[in-house]
Amino acid sequence: MTHALSHIRTGRFAIILILLALAGLPVAVWLDLRSLSENMLRRQAGEVGRVIDDMRAFYASDVVARIQSAPGTVRITENYKDIDHAIPIPATLSIELGRMISSRDGNVRYAFISDLPFQGRKPYSLDAFETDALAELRRHPKETVSEVSGSVFDRQVRIATPIIMGQACVNCHNAHPQSPKTDWKVGDVRGIQEITVVQPIEANIFAFKYLLVYLVAAAAGGIVLLLMQQRDQRELKLAKDKAEVALTGLQAAQAQLVTREKLASLGQLTAGIAHEIKNPLNFVNNFADLSADLVRELRSLLTGVKLDKETKTEVDDIGDMLEGNLAKVVEHGKRADSIVKNMLLHSREGVGERRAVDLNALVEESLNLAYHGARAEKQGFNVTLERSFDATIGAVELYPQEFIRVLINLIGNGFYASQQRKKAAEPGFEPALRVATKNLGDRVEIRVRDNGVGIPAEVKAKIFNPFFTTKPAGEGTGLGLSLSYDIVVKQHGGTLEVETEPGSFTEFVVRLPRGAAAQPQARRRK
Repeated sequence: MTHALSHIRTGRFAIILILLALAGLPVAVWLDLRSLSENMLRRQAGEVGRVIDDMRAFYASDVVARIQSAPGTVRITENYKDIDHAIPIPATLSIELGRMISSRDGNVRYAFISDLPFQGRKPYSLDAFETDALAELRRHPKETVSEVSGSVFDRQVRIATPIIMGQACVNCHNAHPQSPKTDWKVGDVRGIQEITVVQPIEANIFAFKYLLVYLVAAAAGGIVLLLMQQRDQRELKLAKDKAEVALTGLQAAQAQLVTREKLASLGQLTAGIAHEIKNPLNFVNNFADLSADLVRELRSLLTGVKLDKETKTEVDDIGDMLEGNLAKVVEHGKRADSIVKNMLLHSREGVGERRAVDLNALVEESLNLAYHGARAEKQGFNVTLERSFDATIGAVELYPQEFIRVLINLIGNGFYASQQRKKAAEPGFEPALRVATKNLGDRVEIRVRDNGVGIPAEVKAKIFNPFFTTKPAGEGTGLGLSLSYDIVVKQHGGTLEVETEPGSFTEFVVRLPRGAAAQPQARRRK
């Protein structure tokens, strides 16, 4: 069972892990996609920047330089749109190209930026990134400055590369009348070209749709398999539990059969012993009565004999002593005879005959049998017995043989509980058991109360179940209270209840109808 429970816990843990993995899958994909997108944006922006650099260099060296060296009227100026037969200088070409690229509804924007524009150009206000990038690139012209920004699903990369003055640029700018600086040298950084590439990440998520569908389907399949495995494990556990219940029932039935055989053998042994004891006991009782008669006859014969005072006193004392001893012998002989009769009655098979019985006498008999049986079984056994019999209770119709078994069982359980509490060595604790009867009119009540360990709430609900016992193995079969309940409720039409407080007391309450309220069910003695 423990192994099965372990499998179930493992299966549940696996399902939780799969669900967590599914929940984390979009996050993992998004993180990978964002990293991939940023790297791609940087490469894309870098490629755009290199293309424009190459184009501007080509324009300066192979277009502008050739026009400058050729005879003609073509002018190279920043305001080429206002002059006929004019073409833009490389810087103006870059600016116009950036405007054209940025004006399109695309994901790439380009800007040619300088903090030293020609006079007459509209001033450009640099933002923090552009200001920092320009300062950094003038210190380290061979580097590239980049920035990643934007929202979670709409990323953009800004890359700034230096605009480095070549020889043609130096010649043009140093000689141009509107140049704010005329001491440029080759290698100086005049400004930056900024490429901004925007990439909405959500647009790329669908590129992974087949992978996502595959992973979700695989996870769903795994969950289905785990659920099927758990179902099989539950069915196996249920079958195992049923088998264990059946095995427990078989073992209980086997124990019951063994107990019945032991009880049958014990009954036969008890009957044999009782019969063997009864003969010499009858002899003792009969001769005790005869001896008492002989003593009385001897006294009458001696009345006519003259004896001296001392002798007569001695004879009278001996006679009194003999009569007293014989009275004790007769009393205990009758008590022993009663015990033997009860032993014979208790060893018989069947439920016996229902008849009117003096309830107080029956309870007293059962109490004595249980007490002396416990003393004989356990050396040093002792318990204080308290009796509270209602003198008005009178006779009750019941099955004496069966009801004695109920009383002996309840009293025996009380003895056991009080002795268990005594073993706990509570200071000043004295085991005690109280038996009380009460006349309720058309019903009677018997209470058996001990001051033992009590019964826990979780055990109380099961004490009348067959084969349920809290006693160690070999000390109880779990049948006593179950059989007692059947005898009281089913055979006599009464009730059997229990009141208890753990660590303090237990009291069994039997209530019976005074007359014949129920017929005995066919039940063999167990």
